[in-house]
Order: sequence, then structure tokens, then C-alpha cells
Amino acid sequence: MRVSANRRRLVRFGAATLCVVALIGPWVYERVNVPAQYPCTAPNIRLEGDFCGVPLTGGFALWTLVKDIPGLVMGLISGAFGLVEATSAFVAFGLVGLIVAAPIVSLIWAMADRGRRLWPLGLIGLWAVTLGLMLVLGTAPYARPLWAVWGVWLYAGVAAVALVFEALSLSATDRPVRSEPLA
Repeated sequence: MRVSANRRRLVRFGAATLCVVALIGPWVYERVNVPAQYPCTAPNIRLEGDFCGVPLTGGFALWTLVKDIPGLVMGLISGAFGLVEATSAFVAFGLVGLIVAAPIVSLIWAMADRGRRLWPLGLIGLWAVTLGLMLVLGTAPYARPLWAVWGVWLYAGVAAVALVFEALSLSATDRPVRSEPLA
């Protein structure tokens, strides 16, 4: 099955759009201790036992990490952070960059692909790592109940579909045939 360039562009644009919708959905909840005999008022929901939660969007969670980059760099320069703290923070920022980069790279790739056969292996790897990260985030202990962090699961679903689509698209592209015999 050959996948046309227009169809690839459309699917990549749709994946990027759904990733933006997923970033608007709840990814984490700020936990607030409210005894079980009292109701949780909107926008809080009862998470478990004596805890209610205020939903925080994926965009807000990512912005919170990104806005701390200057403080991290200054702490590293001044010696306030040790190597372990700085390394773990830079890994977190790298993962944030990956989460944001997947739909952006996909959209740029969609706009740049004008019928030429661009090799999407890098994009397949990007979606695979993003899917793994989303599965880790979705099953983390703070993400209970699982349905409450639907933004993470939507992003994971988009990453899974995009991964399969890019793999099928790669396998369905025409490969050049050698017209001269190998000597």
C-alpha cells in the first residue's frame, strides 16, 4: 500500500493538532488535603481518600519546568547545585523538550514533504521515545486515578498511532530499483 504525500501531511498535521489538544488536558493534579467527609468543590476532583486535586494542564506543567531553566543554570554556575541535581534536572528538561519536539518536528516534516520520499526513521524514533515517556507518566504513582490524566493518555495514543503510521509509511514508500547489474 503506497501512502501519498498528501495523506502523510494530513496525518502528521492531525497528530500535531491532537498533541496540542492533549497539552490542554490534565496531566497532573495538585493534591490538596480535604477530609473525606467534606466534598471537593470545582475544579477539584476527589482523587483518593482524603485528597482532592486541582487539574494542571500539560502546557502548564511543561511551562513550569521550562521557566526554571535560568535558575538551574545560575545554580549550576554558582555551585548551589551538585552534579547529581543538575544532571537530573537537565534530563527532565530534555524529556520536556522531547515531548514538545515530537509534534513540532512532525508538523515541519509534513510541510517540508512535498512528494519527495524523506526518510522518517528519526521521526519513528522520536515518537517511540515519546510514547515510552507518556506511558511512564501515565502510570506514575501521582497519576491516580488513571482516567483523571486523560491529556497524558491522549498524547500516548497519538504517539502510538503516529509511530505505527510512520513505520507503515516508511515500509510502503517506493525504493529506487537499480537498473544496472552489480559487478
